[in-house]
Amino acid sequence: MQRVLPFFLLVLAAGVSNVAAAALGWARGLAFMVGPLGAAILVPIVAGLGLAVWLVLTRVKGLSRAASGFALDGAALRELALAAVAAALFLSLAALAFSVAGWIQLSRATTPPSLLALACGLVVFVLDAATQQLVLQGLALATSRDGRRAWGSLILAAAVFVLPHLREHTTPLYALNVFLFGLSSSLLFFRRETPSWALPIGFHGGWNFAYVFVMGNPFERQDPQLGLLRWVDRGGLLSGGVDGFESGLLNTALVILVAVAARIRRQPV
Repeated sequence: MQRVLPFFLLVLAAGVSNVAAAALGWARGLAFMVGPLGAAILVPIVAGLGLAVWLVLTRVKGLSRAASGFALDGAALRELALAAVAAALFLSLAALAFSVAGWIQLSRATTPPSLLALACGLVVFVLDAATQQLVLQGLALATSRDGRRAWGSLILAAAVFVLPHLREHTTPLYALNVFLFGLSSSLLFFRRETPSWALPIGFHGGWNFAYVFVMGNPFERQDPQLGLLRWVDRGGLLSGGVDGFESGLLNTALVILVAVAARIRRQPV
């Protein structure tokens, strides 16, 4: 019962937060959500979902603040920012290298985004990542025996993580890439002796920011042309073609690299 009840409570909380986000903002489109009003909408949703996850993990599951990842300190915000910047740089530089090699095609945007738009976009994608990671890692903790990393729990949580993404694309490679992304996020979450929310949230937010605002990929089946560059559909299994980079084998390789790096456990200072 200590696994089943928390699992269903977190799924319920995820459903409520998704409905709220869709009703209040996402239904108006990506261009609206990556602006200041989009960020303002997401803040209370993240706060409410965070409170729900904390209550489920500490009161229902019975985990301590440290075991649930909620023993936050002043370094958490800095760690989140560094993870977001590192993920954005990693994906951006990899995309540029792939473009030079001729494996993907990127072109210059006709109207590059302003610095304000880039800043708002990064904040929004980090907040959106928080809503997804709170559920993903919450499920990994809720279905574990004692709050420690367990491969069965990580795999189950990553599989659940895939389900809402299938509204975007349904190709098997896209689903595999989303699963590996979720698994990599969980490995970052459990990288230390005590879980860290900052690492997966920053990683997820920075990755999506680079995906849209640097590479110019379509997102949530929308193509509002927000990027510094423009994604050019070349077709083929390597690049992802019309479905975007996340549906290609190059994305698979990058996410596997992240998973391998996350497996290198950082020792406590």
